[in-house]
Amino acid sequence: MVMKRTVAIVLAAAMFVSLGFLPGGESSAAGLLSATVPTKYKNSCDVYRCIDISNHQGALSVSQFKQIKALGIPCVILRAGYTRLLTFTLKEDTSFRTNINNAYAAGMKIGIYYYSQAKNVDEAKKEAAYTLKLITPYKSKISMPVAFDYEFGGRLNAAVAKKAGRTAMTNNALAYCNAIRSAGFTPMFYGNVSMLNSYMNRDVIHSHYPVWLAHYTRNGKATDYSKDIYMWQYSSSGRLNNASTGKAIVKGRIDMDYVFVKKGTNFLPGTSAASISGSYKVKMKKTVYKRKGPGKKYKKNGKAKKGKKFTIVETKNGWGKIKKKQWIKLSYTKRI
Repeated sequence: MVMKRTVAIVLAAAMFVSLGFLPGGESSAAGLLSATVPTKYKNSCDVYRCIDISNHQGALSVSQFKQIKALGIPCVILRAGYTRLLTFTLKEDTSFRTNINNAYAAGMKIGIYYYSQAKNVDEAKKEAAYTLKLITPYKSKISMPVAFDYEFGGRLNAAVAKKAGRTAMTNNALAYCNAIRSAGFTPMFYGNVSMLNSYMNRDVIHSHYPVWLAHYTRNGKATDYSKDIYMWQYSSSGRLNNASTGKAIVKGRIDMDYVFVKKGTNFLPGTSAASISGSYKVKMKKTVYKRKGPGKKYKKNGKAKKGKKFTIVETKNGWGKIKKKQWIKLSYTKRI
């Protein structure tokens, strides 16, 4: 009986691989370069094509990034680092430094992601601190969000997540994102439909930060995810070829994404909160001066007292706009 069951499992796995099915129903053999943009984004947003890469794609040259941009893909999300699957060991992506310098030189818009295996808030904060150590020297090159890539690997799995509970899992994500925001970057949560629906307090995540959704639909059908998202990873099997020669720009498969930016708002996330997640409320942790613009170089024009609540309508360089010509430093606030 054991032998028959083992053979059956092996055969089923072989069929699964041979058909190339990935989570969400996508066929990995499809080599999807595009997908159907959901109507609600098509009508209300400017839609940009994007890829996300790591050392699995290698260190790309300026020429490679320029060829990718020539395909109508102006954005790239780079993996800065990751946590090992079996031990809580934080590692830098070996291609990160080359890729961020070369992507920037090619004129790409750049975002960041960190692959997490955090089981608790303390670990998530350590991952955030490590991410900031890696990316702060390149802050001027980063014009898109810094994503907390939360997915199951080795030490973090469905059993661990279920035991921890939705609130604990959500708090891990918020701890990472809060630390990234306090450092003046725009945070983002990355997860698949199952992670968001089954293991997180989904509405809490959406109310705090923009979401980058992984949802591989069959044959590139539009995602039917109901909540608003900032990015959609619709394929893990894109293959990019030079527009003129037809030769592969990047060897192997590559993740394909769309970026959705509300019409009439600034493309660069962080310069307009409405373009990524709408306005949000904060509470002052201490009394600070209000400024006429997003920085200490602007004149003071009043005080934001400890305990007072404000609605942030726009963010820039770690500062939040509360009304016309009134900005406060976000590191002195707590999101509510």
